[in-house]
Amino acid sequence: MARPKKRVVARGEIPILSRDIPIFDPETEKSAADAGQYYEFLRELFGRGGIAVPAGALEERLSRVYQSCFKKRGGRDVSVVEDLAAHYPSIVMQAEWITGILRSPLLESFLDPQTGENRLLKALSIGFRPAAKPVGFKWRYRGMGRMVFPMIKAELESLVTEADLRGLKREGTDEARRRAKAIVQTKLQEFAKRYSHPGADWGEVAELLLQAKPSEAAKVITSRAFHIRKRDLEGMSKARRAAERILEKVPGPNKRPTAKYFLSIGGKQISAQAGEGQPTQAKV
Repeated sequence: MARPKKRVVARGEIPILSRDIPIFDPETEKSAADAGQYYEFLRELFGRGGIAVPAGALEERLSRVYQSCFKKRGGRDVSVVEDLAAHYPSIVMQAEWITGILRSPLLESFLDPQTGENRLLKALSIGFRPAAKPVGFKWRYRGMGRMVFPMIKAELESLVTEADLRGLKREGTDEARRRAKAIVQTKLQEFAKRYSHPGADWGEVAELLLQAKPSEAAKVITSRAFHIRKRDLEGMSKARRAAERILEKVPGPNKRPTAKYFLSIGGKQISAQAGEGQPTQAKV
């Protein structure tokens, strides 16, 4: 009997993060999000094929992850809301599942009969508190940096490949270096608009790209823009462990699936509660 092929999408095809990709295990995904490593978690989950993330898709996905945890815990555990406010305050302001409660009579059901305080509002205030402090900003910047780094790295790797910067480096002529510099400077002008900061010096980044070292260039950009050490961008242990926990429950032979594979299992959720690794219907 022939062994089933693991690849389920054509080589070079990159799936897009959308609502069609199910929430696999809300609690596991939340653990990666709480650590500020959610994008890296997706990269670990889908392997080398990766996944394209349109603007706003990551925030929408994170909102659904926390919402799923909130529902899974009976819709009463306000610590989920507190965590979301602490780590991703901008998402809280746009999360309909939270603002909907705040606008409805359901808000009164969160009143504590002993203290008279509203537990949901208190959770929001506690969550916003660290987010408003300098330490909170620093922590959140680190988390954002860890999420953005793989995107910057992938973009620069594409630039190096498409512009054949390695080939121009090997050519070694003055004309080749001039062409490479023009390509790099055009790209860095675009990056400067997105990741500029006081005292930004793009000379080091430009030189690394001219040397065809996109990963090192991405580390420099991310570390400066998000105030994070370059070495902190190398270890993504929580993201990796979260991905491994989900991959252990993937049914069938495809142990390093792509996003298309998860779509192919019919929008089902791989749940920690599912016996023998069988998928259960997602409820998000």
